[in-house]
Amino acid sequence: MTESIQMASAEVELLESTLRGLLEQLELTVELETEISENAVYFNIVGDDQEYFQHNRGELLRDMTYLLHTLHRKAFPESENDVKVDAGNLVRDKERELCDMAMSAAQRAMDTGKEVLMAPLNPYERRIVHMALQEHDHLETESMGEGHLKRIAIRQVNTSEVAADEV
Repeated sequence: MTESIQMASAEVELLESTLRGLLEQLELTVELETEISENAVYFNIVGDDQEYFQHNRGELLRDMTYLLHTLHRKAFPESENDVKVDAGNLVRDKERELCDMAMSAAQRAMDTGKEVLMAPLNPYERRIVHMALQEHDHLETESMGEGHLKRIAIRQVNTSEVAADEV
């Protein structure tokens, strides 16, 4: 048990020092808040210059997350912990918004019995939607389309089919 805690500490230390180094090089007026959960390390950049990271719908945040995620996987290949970088809670707010949209679309699919198509989403956003609805046995989600941006179809599953599949 102690070894896994030390490993988590080493993971956080590497990621935090790397991100702090990047932020220092940018010479921005920001601070880094670190939050460690059971399976993720969440960094929130806050301060006068946090807007710098929020341009283009948080593209720089996604790039920094990708960079840290890649570094993390190379340094700790056995780790299943996730890495998230945010600025002023932009990413958390977007995730909540996507979950709310997914739940609303799911409710429409349940109420009407018809397939509901969501607006085109990038891979990260689609993952959030699929995960938000995965616990609903009476619904299924499917990414549709070609290219980077795809739509998600949300449809009700026939309950007799679900019961038959479980047998």
